[in-house]
Amino acid sequence: MESDDGKGKWFKTGDVAVRRHVEGAGKGTSGEWAKGPMYFIQGRRSVDIIKTGGEKVSALEVERELLSLPEVTEAAVVGLPSEQWGQKVAAVVVLDPAKAQTSGRGGKPWGAMDMRRALKDRLAGYKIPQEMKIIEGPIPRNAMGKVNKKSLVKEIFPDRV
Repeated sequence: MESDDGKGKWFKTGDVAVRRHVEGAGKGTSGEWAKGPMYFIQGRRSVDIIKTGGEKVSALEVERELLSLPEVTEAAVVGLPSEQWGQKVAAVVVLDPAKAQTSGRGGKPWGAMDMRRALKDRLAGYKIPQEMKIIEGPIPRNAMGKVNKKSLVKEIFPDRV
């Protein structure tokens, strides 16, 4: 993406930032480059915010709770289109084979219902993923090591796009 400052290309991260003047900034030992308005990172664009039934759900919060479960090794939370809710919370999960093999109810392999039960006391009901896909192997990542959630939805939930 070409910048409009004439200084070359920029890498578009998806971060949202504001730039404002801070009284007293640039008076330390950092040097000339530290003078002027400062940038404050506000967060990410809405790919990590899921709007479901009038509520805003942080995909990062749901991912954090999923990853806190000993059976889960990787998790990515996405919003899927829903006529009823606008979006619904969905998760793509990779399980630890050793821990998930017998930790389900009745000694069965751990599954989506077991994850929902485990999240029931940790998250509000509307934040618990309505759909879960358990996949083998790692969640696909880009060259920067980040999960591209838009392409993940197309790959894992192709009938929902």
